[in-house]
Amino acid sequence: MKKYIFILLLLASHFTFSQVTEGQVLQEAKARNITNRNQAMDAMKANGISEAQARQMARKQGINYDDFLNSYFPNQENKTSDPSNEDPDSSFLEESSDDDSVDDESVDDETVDDETVDDELEDEVIKTSALKSRGNYFGYNIFNKNPFLEKEYLLGNIDEGYLISPGDKLRLIVFGTNSLEMEATVDRNGNINIPNYGLFFAAGNTFKTLKSRLQNYLGKYFSGLISNPQSAFLDVSLTQLRPTKVIVMGQVGAPGPQLLTTQANPLAALYAAGGVTVEGSLRTIKIYRNNQLIHTLDLYDYITTGKLSKDISLTNNDVVFVPPRISSMALTGAVKNQGIYELKPNEGLKDLIHYSGGLPATAIKNKVNIKRIKLQSETEFNRELITINYEQALSQNKMVPLNDLDVIKFFSILDIVENIVSIQGNVYQPGEYALSQYPTLNALITDAAKGILIDTYLKKVDVIGLLLPEEEIGLTSYNLSDILSGKVNVLLKENDMVTIYSKAQIEGNGGITISGYGVTGGTKNYPWLENQSLYDLIFINTAFEDPDFTTNVLSSRLDLMRLNKATGFYKTQSYNLTNLEQLKKTMLDPYDKVILFNKGVNERINKRISVGGFVKNPSEMRLQEQMYVEDALLLAGGFDELADKDMVYLNREDIDPLTENISTLYTLEIDKDYLLGKTDKPSNGFILMDRDIISVRKKLGIEPRTVINLKGELNYPRSFIGEFEQISYKDLINAGGGLTQNALLEASTVVRDGRLLAVDLSTINKNQQVFESGDIVTFAKNRGEVSVSGAIEQENYFIWEADKKAKYYIKNSGGKIRGEADESYVSLPNGKTKKINFFNNPRVLPNSEIVVTRKVKKERVRSEDGLTRVLSVASILVTLLTSVVLVRSL
Repeated sequence: MKKYIFILLLLASHFTFSQVTEGQVLQEAKARNITNRNQAMDAMKANGISEAQARQMARKQGINYDDFLNSYFPNQENKTSDPSNEDPDSSFLEESSDDDSVDDESVDDETVDDETVDDELEDEVIKTSALKSRGNYFGYNIFNKNPFLEKEYLLGNIDEGYLISPGDKLRLIVFGTNSLEMEATVDRNGNINIPNYGLFFAAGNTFKTLKSRLQNYLGKYFSGLISNPQSAFLDVSLTQLRPTKVIVMGQVGAPGPQLLTTQANPLAALYAAGGVTVEGSLRTIKIYRNNQLIHTLDLYDYITTGKLSKDISLTNNDVVFVPPRISSMALTGAVKNQGIYELKPNEGLKDLIHYSGGLPATAIKNKVNIKRIKLQSETEFNRELITINYEQALSQNKMVPLNDLDVIKFFSILDIVENIVSIQGNVYQPGEYALSQYPTLNALITDAAKGILIDTYLKKVDVIGLLLPEEEIGLTSYNLSDILSGKVNVLLKENDMVTIYSKAQIEGNGGITISGYGVTGGTKNYPWLENQSLYDLIFINTAFEDPDFTTNVLSSRLDLMRLNKATGFYKTQSYNLTNLEQLKKTMLDPYDKVILFNKGVNERINKRISVGGFVKNPSEMRLQEQMYVEDALLLAGGFDELADKDMVYLNREDIDPLTENISTLYTLEIDKDYLLGKTDKPSNGFILMDRDIISVRKKLGIEPRTVINLKGELNYPRSFIGEFEQISYKDLINAGGGLTQNALLEASTVVRDGRLLAVDLSTINKNQQVFESGDIVTFAKNRGEVSVSGAIEQENYFIWEADKKAKYYIKNSGGKIRGEADESYVSLPNGKTKKINFFNNPRVLPNSEIVVTRKVKKERVRSEDGLTRVLSVASILVTLLTSVVLVRSL
């Protein structure tokens, strides 16, 4: 029912909690069409339930508010929640989940290799030093995660029989048609003060009774609380319990006094003290009150069944004592839960198996090994191995006693199957079968495996099994044909393995190949088929009757390469592709290779010509039979408008080694009647050949009109179309109606084919013809800006001044950076560039760019490195001089 708690909150105005069933909840939720978080929140608000009230109700039921809404009422608009808004419970649950998964992985890793785990457990159980890890010790991992660190989480589930006492803090929420939310602490007299509604005596009531009495009390002031049907509802929760001081001693993580602000029970006290260490006992935890033992707690009951035999409540000054472990027995091998267990003196092997979860079906019960310490050893061996029959002990209801530090190992049954034979290889249904059903080799092949495949090798079948009388595993071979015909009868033995071979395994696949011209996808490989002819193979792999194939294939020869099995060499046999009868009679053998050729082996088969010059679509094209020059011109789109349509040039390849001539040039007149389809044959009768090149020339004196785009400081900027082929600067000025008074010729620009020409229009002769069609001429204005950048103190952007030169702008930018500045230059708008140096201070035009380049830094040898080298050389010289002096003195 926990999954429907929030739906119950939403439907509180329709039902009381005791009345609602799961069927009613689902029916009402479906009727309200509540499917996502936003709808759930809106429904709660409509019923007078605030989010804080809903969170409190959820916590009272021991669940996480945000996790629950996200699970059953997903928010379609925003599925990513803000971590800062999550309930603190969710972080605990996620952390717990992560740790649990890690623990599970570690356990799985440890159980992969049984022998490794057995050795680890045996080493661990015989340690004489303090045991430090909980990993191999059964039961202690319940303290790995301490839920009592999350106090608020634990307050979600309060025992209905809990007695309210002074110090308890209560939270009261009234919701529905009326509203109240408050917190109150039970005072030393047992009362809680409800502002405006008086004192209510709470102490001495159970938690369940308190809720009932409070509902009747507040029902006198809030309508709908005790009416039928109910329209207002009361929720009572404990936000803080009175603290209980207990003392936890013995083998725990943090022995000493513990203040329990949650429910005071022995488990809570152990958790508060950091849990039981592996040196401590889980079986005999003692509870003392007023120096009297009142209870002994066995946590194995809780760990193995999930419940305690008696859950007592602790009071102030109670003592929880954890004594040392009673014993340590390692359980290894084929068991459900390997580990180190603690047994009481009256418990034995049966109890150990019970605590571990029982034995798996694969465990051997009649052979159990126990390694035991010899208490009084007269030999050098301090341990002994005992093997017992656990199955017999169970049948006789005998107890198998165990000693401290015993290592118990159960073995797994052998993976051996009785009454089994197997067959593999070239049969329809390979697999394992019952020997009793198929006792002979013939029955196993024909009945169990449903027979052999068509390409089976019939001269051999192998049986691997025990050879009599040696009783050793060996291989026996038979003739498969004799077995299938019944000529030889072979009785199989248990665990025999039969292998049937294919011809490909023994003889090779005998595959055939075809390659060469016209074979789609290159070389093709096929298994050899009986009665397949050479014609069949070619027909399947080529477009046999396609004109493109028949025209270009070398029909006079195809090669069939056949393997000589005796020598291992191939021998080539040639056939004519047009002799179909011979191809159909020639049967293929295994390993044959067929190769087709094209005519390109001795002639050019891809014959082409090209058409260029003044045609609409200059291109290269395939040569046609009886193709004329006019035909090629038509395929090239015809003449361009500037073409000479009366005559063309044709260049034909004509190689003469003696004269070193490589081609011949022909001048041909065009037959326009044939070109237009008025005659069947051109008058020149010139037939094109492979590699011919046709060139169409431009008609003499015909030029395209010149168009120049005029912009800027003209009285009439426009696109100028020249009347004559040659256009001068004067023609452009006149076409634009003359220059304006703001024009500055020096700064004007000419752009040709997208690139700026370096030209100064002020220096051009007015009659000089320098312009071409497509030029863009922009006459500049005598105003603009100047930019200064590079190795200067401050990069700047200036208003251009007519009488100022380059160094003026550099100076007003703070000057060059000393030690970094290299060369300087000014880039003018007309495309020209001038250097700036000691002797040259050029004039600056509007929209110029002044750039000061930086020096390339050269790597210098540090003075320290130089000094080191000097000292090193000096040291060598001193050593050398000392040696010379010593030699002379000797």
